[in-house]
Amino acid sequence: MKTNEYIIIHHSAVSRNKNSEQFDAINGYHKRKGWGQIGYHFLIEPSGKVKKGRPVTMVGAHCSQKLMNYRSIGICLAGHFDIEDPTEEQKKALSKLLKELQSTYGVLDNKIRLHREYATYKSCPGNRIPNDILTYVKEAEIIPDWAKDGVKWAKKTKISNCKNLNEPVTRMEMIVMLHRLSKQK
Repeated sequence: MKTNEYIIIHHSAVSRNKNSEQFDAINGYHKRKGWGQIGYHFLIEPSGKVKKGRPVTMVGAHCSQKLMNYRSIGICLAGHFDIEDPTEEQKKALSKLLKELQSTYGVLDNKIRLHREYATYKSCPGNRIPNDILTYVKEAEIIPDWAKDGVKWAKKTKISNCKNLNEPVTRMEMIVMLHRLSKQK
């Protein structure tokens, strides 16, 4: 029997530079594998467009470990996130889709998982996707466009971990960030 108690996040492992629209290619590949149709329930293209795959009532073909195909909804982000980052549009679309699915099926935050948690021999959904997927995608919603470059720079240079971005900064936190910045020169 199929249940929807988990959501599992994947990547296509095909760079968007090679194939910007991936749904048809993945669907064809999965059909050739004998799965009948695409194994995921949803695919999010680089543009942020969400494409429906299998009906969520149908058993997936995306995570066979621990019988998760029977217990989960599979979402695939188009791209290879060992070598590139998801687009902001993908992150926003994923955040919105997760909220909708959680509301509809009652999936708890701690039951939103990455494929690599089950298929431990893979990096899926890619090494550039942090384990805390919910915080990662929520950032796409809370960071205004004018601040995105600065936030990305602060993370990259490790001046700030950029958590709690909408909270006030204490004097101590500001001192630490300025100290880190002085070491960058």
